[in-house]
Amino acid sequence: MNRRKILLPIFFALAIVFGVFIGSRLNFTKSQVAYRSTHQKLYRLLDILDREYLEGVNTDSIVDLTVQSILSTLDPHSTYVSAGDYSEASEGIHGSFHGIGIRFYTYKDTIAITEVLPNGPAEKAGMKNGDRILSADGIPLYGDTIARDSIVGLLRGEANSKVLLDVYRKSEDQELQIEVQRTRVPIQSVTATYTLEEDIGFIKIEQFTEDTHKEFREALDTLEKHAVKSLVLDLRDNAGGYVEQAKRIMEDLIPKGTLLYSTKDRSGNEKKFYAKKDRKKNFPRMYVLLNENSASASEMLAGAIQDNDLGTIVGRRSFGKGLVQVERPLGDGSAVWITIAQYYTPTGRSIQRPYDSGREAYFAHANSQYLDAANEDPDNIPDSLRFETPSGKIVYGGGGIYPDIYVPNLESKQEISMHSILRHGFMLFFAFEYIDEHPDFFKGYSKEQFIEGYEVTDMLLNRFMEYARLDLVDVRWDKYHEELSLMIKANLARQLYGKSAFYRVLSEKDEVIQKVIQLEQIAR
Repeated sequence: MNRRKILLPIFFALAIVFGVFIGSRLNFTKSQVAYRSTHQKLYRLLDILDREYLEGVNTDSIVDLTVQSILSTLDPHSTYVSAGDYSEASEGIHGSFHGIGIRFYTYKDTIAITEVLPNGPAEKAGMKNGDRILSADGIPLYGDTIARDSIVGLLRGEANSKVLLDVYRKSEDQELQIEVQRTRVPIQSVTATYTLEEDIGFIKIEQFTEDTHKEFREALDTLEKHAVKSLVLDLRDNAGGYVEQAKRIMEDLIPKGTLLYSTKDRSGNEKKFYAKKDRKKNFPRMYVLLNENSASASEMLAGAIQDNDLGTIVGRRSFGKGLVQVERPLGDGSAVWITIAQYYTPTGRSIQRPYDSGREAYFAHANSQYLDAANEDPDNIPDSLRFETPSGKIVYGGGGIYPDIYVPNLESKQEISMHSILRHGFMLFFAFEYIDEHPDFFKGYSKEQFIEGYEVTDMLLNRFMEYARLDLVDVRWDKYHEELSLMIKANLARQLYGKSAFYRVLSEKDEVIQKVIQLEQIAR
């Protein structure tokens, strides 16, 4: 008997023992076996279609549809981002992109810069609002044949790469060659910082990006110079973003050791988050402005201030998105955002609004609730959704953050339609073109002089009506000349002095801000 015949039975015996050992450790349950079987079923189906289906099939698109279909059966905020859409989606999530830092539109077949973003590459290279970009690296950008996507592709690029631009500056009637080095361009999230009254500071946060806390700190430093005593945080229409950035802002405003929020996962495991740093500024009075489009991180910030008796929430009930989501890559450049827990305010309120009626009803309710003030009556909220803050104040659960001071939206459906129309970009384009045609007229105004003293004439109002062809829209515009004039002035201010000036002009007729000013007068 040779050596191989002697050792072979021993190897088999060891293999059996090893297999039993591994099997005892794995100990697959019936559900795990079914799980593996389901996966194999999907793989086999895709393989059969790929090899045998008569007309051929794009299995990648089938996989995308399958993933979307699966996620559609879950909560409303678990989503799939395809590989093709990931880059653009990532820009929105992170709040930045690699490019030269401008906003533009096509004006008379030429690329006109409507806004040079603050601290971006274009500003550092000396570009200005109103500049026309004629070419990029020798490629013409004028005419009506080049698509916007192509223009964006030429202006954006890899970090630290350079692009040579031929620019016409109308204000100086000269052509320039400007080389711009592309860098990471943050999308400004803190878009307004100013004082409402002598000692009321105002900060507008439009979203929470990777740079929001840094921008917020800079805004606080600006207000510090004015010795403000009260702070207004405008989070209206802020749909959220990076929770960590909202947490850092909470720590700037809330005492060290204070509970900020908590999370619970599907097993009921709770994780609590406390302020770990000394707050940067102690404001005797704080106001947080919310509306039906304030969501997620905005609601958590508002909830932390409200539940710790540190401020007053003014406006309307917020959206009600309190789901903790994480990004999970799928290996081909695509990714899913899936829900792993829920957020709770310090008093234990769940921020998330119920979604058991399905996605369509969930989003339909969110879009229509501000039309029905009866839905916001606290008397209609059951006792089980009433919570108490440390000072004894009653706050309400059931989804979203209910304001301490409710300011209803009293607009009619026609007024809502009007404002929806005016939110489109053509009003900003009109402002750009008017300033472009009358550059010398506005040189006589400082920012303060414009905000305090400029008035929109009837001639300018009529010119805008003709420009926007509003006479073709079924709205009685003669009833809204005051609102139209205010929006025109605000957009002129934005073009001349930036977004902060835009919001300052609008605050003159902003019912929620005027309510805050009334509350301050009472408090004094």
